[in-house]
Amino acid sequence: MSKYYLLVIICACMFSGCSAQVRSGGPMTKEEALLQSECMLPLPPSAHNVYFYLIDRGSQDHDLFLRFNADATDIANEIKEQWEFRSSFAKSRGRVTAEPTIDKTNFQQRKTWSKFTQTPAWWKPQDIRRGYYTGTEGFEPKHFWVDEETNTVYFHQFF
Repeated sequence: MSKYYLLVIICACMFSGCSAQVRSGGPMTKEEALLQSECMLPLPPSAHNVYFYLIDRGSQDHDLFLRFNADATDIANEIKEQWEFRSSFAKSRGRVTAEPTIDKTNFQQRKTWSKFTQTPAWWKPQDIRRGYYTGTEGFEPKHFWVDEETNTVYFHQFF
């Protein structure tokens, strides 16, 4: 009887959304964002004007939206480091990852798959006039939109 009762509670929580927790903030410094988000954010050393929106619906069911400004060189280095980490992480688990897509022409139309989540009001990669998208699908997907006019980065990850 107790196993059945536990199963009912778990299902009720899953379908009622009682396990979802949202943490958000901005604008803030890199240090404030790291403290308030309680997770690792892909922020380069010069990151500032940071906004984040993190929804946690339980084990391996999270959406992270992040926006920040940084120096152009720092942005390029951070994205490169993210792809190198992702590749080595996948290889350590016996997985093969594709090279990230880079799109400089249709980047505004790129959308990410986000389960149940509406994007925050400050999430506007569609407004970029000169920039690019780079991202991956499949294992540990990550998506970056970079506004080269303002050095603003929009980042999304579903994990």
